[in-house]
Amino acid sequence: MRQKGNAPSIRDIYLGNYDSKFLISQYKNLYIGYSCNQKFRVAGSSGGVATELGHFVLEKGLVDAVIGVGFSKYDPTMAEYQIVENPQHIDRLAGSKYVYMRFKQLSKLLYLHREKSIAVFVQPCFVKAIRSFQRNKYPNIKYVFSFFCGYNITYEGTEYLIRKTNIKKEEVDCMAYRWGDYPGGFMVKSKDGKIVSFGKECYELIDLMFLRTGCKKCSYYMGEGADVVLGDAWLKNLRQSSIVITRSDAGTTVIEDMRSARNITLYHLNEIDLIKMHYHNLRFKKYGLSTFLTFLHIVLKSALAKNVVPFKLMMLLSRVRRKFAIGVNVRLREIRPEFSAINQKGER
Repeated sequence: MRQKGNAPSIRDIYLGNYDSKFLISQYKNLYIGYSCNQKFRVAGSSGGVATELGHFVLEKGLVDAVIGVGFSKYDPTMAEYQIVENPQHIDRLAGSKYVYMRFKQLSKLLYLHREKSIAVFVQPCFVKAIRSFQRNKYPNIKYVFSFFCGYNITYEGTEYLIRKTNIKKEEVDCMAYRWGDYPGGFMVKSKDGKIVSFGKECYELIDLMFLRTGCKKCSYYMGEGADVVLGDAWLKNLRQSSIVITRSDAGTTVIEDMRSARNITLYHLNEIDLIKMHYHNLRFKKYGLSTFLTFLHIVLKSALAKNVVPFKLMMLLSRVRRKFAIGVNVRLREIRPEFSAINQKGER
C-alpha cells in the first residue's frame, strides 16, 4: 500500500527523516557485492550475484532445481519461466528481462516439479503469492529470491525496440536487455550476424510509453519478503556491482556461505546510501508518479506518440538525466570474516 503524504526530499534522507520500514521494508543485511567468477559477472546485468547464487544453491545440493526467467528456444524475443537442474546451465537464466511475466506459467512449473526442492527467482509482486504457496501448497520451495523492479513494461515495448533496430522480428537470432559494457542495454542479433544495440538509456522514456497499468499502481520495489533481493548498485566509484539485501535467516546464511567460499565479494552498505542510490525509483514506487511524469506518461502512451516521437531524442534526454541524476559515491569497506556475523541492524 502507498503511504499518505509527500515523499521525503533528498535533504530528509540525509537527515534520516524517512520511514525505513515503508521505503525498503525489514531486512537483515545490506551489502554491495559482485561475483568472483568473471564469466558470471560479465553475463549478469550488474554484479553477476544472481547467477552465482543460482549456481551455488545447485552445486551445494541445497536445492534440486532453480526456476528463473530465460529466453524461449522457440522465440528468442520471448522471455519465459524456465527450470534449471544442472549448475552448469545456470547461465540460461542470466541477465535482466525487462518485461512483465505472467504468474500462470510459473505456477504450472511449480506444480510439475512439486517433488523437487526449489529455489525461485520472482519479480517483487509475486513474492507474497510464492510465500503463500510455500506455507500452504509447496513446502518444497526452499528459497525465494527477488530483485528490484521499478517500471515494468509490456511485451509491446520489446517489439517497439526491435522495430527501432530495423531487424525483422522473424529474423532475430538472439536478444538481450542488458548487453555489452556495463550498464549494458538493448541488443538484437539477426540470423545473418548483424548486431544492433542501444544503451540502457533507451528504457527511460520507453518505460513510460509501455508502462503497465498495474505496475503504475504497484508499490513493491525491493523484493519485499524474499530471502535475498538483488539490484543494481548505482555507484560512481565501483562499476558492475550489485545491491544484496538479505531479509531472512535463510537468505543471510546462504549469502554468508557464498562469501566464505569466496564465490562473491561483499562490502558494507549503509541504509542511507542505498536510498540515495535508488531514490529516483523509490519515489515513484512508494508514492506514485509525480505530476510531471504522470503528464508525460499520458502523452507518451498514446498511439500517435509511439509513432512520431523521435526515438533518438528520447535517448539523448535520458542519457543526460542518467549522467547527472543517477549514481553516488560510497566508502567501500570489504566485509572481513571477523565482521561477517554482524549486520547493519546491529543484530547477531
